[in-house]
Amino acid sequence: MARRSFALLVVVTALLAVAAAAAVPPSCERIECPAYKVVDSANGFEIRRYTDAMWVSTSPIEDISFVAATRTGFLQLFNYIQGKNAYNETIEMTAPVLTEVSPSDGPFCVSSFVVSFYVPAKNQADPPPADGLRVRRWAGARYAAVRRFGGFVADADVGEQAARLDASLQGTRWAAAVNEARRADPKSAYTVAQYNSPFEFSGRVNEIWMLFDGAEKDAASGMHVSTLARKRRRKPKPSNHTSKTANRMGCVRVRSPPVLQSKLLCLSLLYLLTTLPLAVYVSFSDPDRRCALLPFPSRASTAGVKALFEYPPGYGEHKHALTVPRALCSNPVVFAGYKTALEEINGLCRNLSESHASPVLRYQKGTRDSFAGNLSADERRSFFSHTDSEVEIPCGFFKKFPLREVGEFVDQIYIRYRVMFTIVAFSSRNIVAQLFPAIAMIIPSNASQQLLEKVMVSDRLAMEKCSGVVVASAIFNDYDKIRQPKGLGSETLRTTCFFMFVDDATHRVLARQGVMAEDEHGGATTVGAWRVARLRAGEPPYENPAMNGVVAKHLLHRLFPNARFSVWVDAKMQLTVDPLLLVPSLLVGKGVDMAVSRHPFNLHTMEEAIATARWSKWGDVESIRVQMETYCENGLQPWSPNKLPYPSDVPDTAIIIRRHGLASNLFSCLLFNELEAFNPRDQLAFAYVRDQMTPKVSINMFEVEVFEHIAVEYRHNLKRGDTGGGKQGITRMASSRDISGSSCEKYLMKMWGESTE
Repeated sequence: MARRSFALLVVVTALLAVAAAAAVPPSCERIECPAYKVVDSANGFEIRRYTDAMWVSTSPIEDISFVAATRTGFLQLFNYIQGKNAYNETIEMTAPVLTEVSPSDGPFCVSSFVVSFYVPAKNQADPPPADGLRVRRWAGARYAAVRRFGGFVADADVGEQAARLDASLQGTRWAAAVNEARRADPKSAYTVAQYNSPFEFSGRVNEIWMLFDGAEKDAASGMHVSTLARKRRRKPKPSNHTSKTANRMGCVRVRSPPVLQSKLLCLSLLYLLTTLPLAVYVSFSDPDRRCALLPFPSRASTAGVKALFEYPPGYGEHKHALTVPRALCSNPVVFAGYKTALEEINGLCRNLSESHASPVLRYQKGTRDSFAGNLSADERRSFFSHTDSEVEIPCGFFKKFPLREVGEFVDQIYIRYRVMFTIVAFSSRNIVAQLFPAIAMIIPSNASQQLLEKVMVSDRLAMEKCSGVVVASAIFNDYDKIRQPKGLGSETLRTTCFFMFVDDATHRVLARQGVMAEDEHGGATTVGAWRVARLRAGEPPYENPAMNGVVAKHLLHRLFPNARFSVWVDAKMQLTVDPLLLVPSLLVGKGVDMAVSRHPFNLHTMEEAIATARWSKWGDVESIRVQMETYCENGLQPWSPNKLPYPSDVPDTAIIIRRHGLASNLFSCLLFNELEAFNPRDQLAFAYVRDQMTPKVSINMFEVEVFEHIAVEYRHNLKRGDTGGGKQGITRMASSRDISGSSCEKYLMKMWGESTE
């Protein structure tokens, strides 16, 4: 009985294993997929037999990127199934979409890609023809060695997955057939099958296919399947041909005879010797010196200027600078002379101080259960049209932003001797020493003015005193390093406020590394140009450090109520141009409210949303889906020329230059409310708020080359187990769904070039 039960268990286990291996992708339960039979499966691969499958394919697409080529091909096929064919016939969506990869011999060479769409059974008798597309039929049996993987497919994934499939096949009875098919058609290395729409953020299914011909009985019986392929070849190939799949995209290389190998070796060595010195120079040279001949008009010279701060050895403030693909020496923006810029900003600040004609934005006050009030979508939208200056706008601060004021020791002195400190503000220390000898003993003569200034001017009061230009940044949870701005003019530190906001976690690390001292008296701390404003422990507005960062990033007009201009700099960036040159050139000179770089790659908000989910920039994927659904339902549209003068829907907000006025302050408040509602990824809410608010905010979305010209970007501090800054303790995934029925269906079709209106 026991043996019978054990045998039954073995059979059931085997059946479950086969069923699991042969499970069809979930998409094939909703839409039509080509039928196949699993003839074998093992660890890491599955052998399928397809019969009479028909495909519509693009012409070869030459590109260095698998992702870009697939997008190009998919748009052609999407137009085809939407009716742009000879019969004007709409065809139902099927899966998978195939991308056949014919890789080049190197990572910087152009590869060839063919993208294919499976023709539904009802259209296979007479598939509609179309310009630029061709119909292909798999006559008879076609076999595929398959490896499955999840997520969004990136360029680096396909080569790695193909190499794993190739390795898992070695030593099996199918290896000879796969290798022989590859030798017979060396241009076709492998195929990538994708089963999901771009809007499905989770549960994604992708496969690597290696196609070959031959009967399964031949492989099963041990017959060399290559004999079947040889009959179809016009000319036998040399027997020393082998193939090798490497761990990068476009990495199937066919070995050539020794003489050709020698030529490739020589060319490779020549390429290496030519580029290596340049790469070493770029990697180790000072980013500010890469363009020694860059013609800055009258830029303040920094030659021979003492460093703003001497970092302790090993801190590595200049480590891990990111390279840029564009030349830095084209001088894409012209800066005014330093003296001219300084006089212009001082004049603007005086005029703004004397003028009271501009309307003032009023803010809601009170206490609520969250920092921004936890408003619903309808409540947030109700403030988008601001036509009544008496209406108060919700703009955060329904809870305190807990800056540390001054330390316990200084607080006690201030409380006990408040009158004395008032006198100190108008008297010399000698007079105070006569009136208050006890205090004179506490305060040494060479430090009295500094300590009194620390007492009289806390961080919050210092922020209120900033009346011109403020430059701000923030580091929370030790995510970045403090880096000093470069190229500052002689008057910049005196006329401009530099504030760096940190939390206790960052402060502890900086103190341990010797960058900051543990100040027992709690006075103001500076690190080079930056005055470090520290949040009190245990009292941040949000549990997530990234959300605390966007408080400082987007509500500078509230933290610095008297500042006229602000320059926000993400802590991963290092300014290489004086901020007093940026304000006139990119903001005032353009007559705009804000200046921010456009994104180097993404044009549409949905592209950025997909990239955010793909690269795990935010762990709560469900919130991204809900956010996009909400925005589409409330009027978000993809970018088009109708949105000009805005050249893009996606900014790079690592550097934001703002004129503190009605339009820019309103935009920042509305944007921040969206960030609290969903997530701190400000690029996702940017166009939604910008396009629908009234009055309109004018924005100079300058070129990426300008962004790379004015700052150097560094990598974040690496943390063990860091997954991109998702919500603490939450990693919910969106349910798989097609775009049909989604509120973003029209948005996506417009983005893909097929309007439904």
